[in-house]
Amino acid sequence: MNKPNFVSTIVRYKIEDKPHILMIEVHPNDVDSPYWTLPGGRIEKGETGMQAAIRETQEETGVTIIRLETVAYYVQVDFDDIETYAEIYVTDQWKGHLNPNDPDGLSQKAAWILLADAIAHLNKIDYAPMSEPPVAFLSGKAANSKQWYYRVNGDGAVWVNNV
Repeated sequence: MNKPNFVSTIVRYKIEDKPHILMIEVHPNDVDSPYWTLPGGRIEKGETGMQAAIRETQEETGVTIIRLETVAYYVQVDFDDIETYAEIYVTDQWKGHLNPNDPDGLSQKAAWILLADAIAHLNKIDYAPMSEPPVAFLSGKAANSKQWYYRVNGDGAVWVNNV
């Protein structure tokens, strides 16, 4: 896996002993309706993946990550002319309150979503690299640090293999 250019974060929290996941509702310009996903984004020049994950989570949710525990999984997506690499971190060490302030304006709402509902939201995303890996991880069907590889063609993102 090459150096990542994207990151995302799975932030966990138990509310009344029920597992919840921190999610954001995004409103991209190229889709008709908003959808819920994990906080994350592009790594900026001079940042490490961990620094970007902490910054993106703070911007999109208001929550400050105290410590990232591990890499949940990696995703590589190969387009005809470019390859993208993402590291997705997991943590339950955070502080603060929900108060999104996304400078990109894509995320305006953040919420703690019950685990089963978070999985259902992720299953609705019509882009396999953003849905299959987090659903497998959150469902306990994929081990930490699993690598997912996709190739994008005219039919969308097609799974190639995983390690």
